[in-house]
Amino acid sequence: MEHDPNSFSLNPPTPDAWPEYYVFAHEFDGYAAFPGTLYEIADEVMRNWYEKGTLPDDLTLLRSSLFREARSSRFITGYPGESDMAYLDALVTKIKTLMAISPTATETLRDLPNL
Repeated sequence: MEHDPNSFSLNPPTPDAWPEYYVFAHEFDGYAAFPGTLYEIADEVMRNWYEKGTLPDDLTLLRSSLFREARSSRFITGYPGESDMAYLDALVTKIKTLMAISPTATETLRDLPNL
C-alpha cells in the first residue's frame, strides 16, 4: 500500500473508527513482539509512511505499530486527530490485506475493524 504524502486522499480519514482500532490494537502485544525496541521500530514505520508513502509487508510489525499508537494515545489528550487518521487507516487496511492473504495469520478477518 502506498500513500503520496503530498496529496489529499480520495477517502477521507475516519476518526470515528478510532475506538474500534484501539480495541483491536490491544488484541496484540507489541511489547512482547519487540521488547525494548517497540517505540523506535514503530517510529520508523510511521516515518516511512509519512515520508515515502510506504508500509512494510510484515504483519507483526504493522500490528505492533498500531499497538504502539494505541498505547501512545492513552497519554495524549485528543489523540488521534483527523490528521493522524490517514496513517491509522492505512495501518488497519494493510493489516486487513495481509491477514486475508497470509496462510500463517492466526487472527481472523472477523476481528478486524470495518473501514
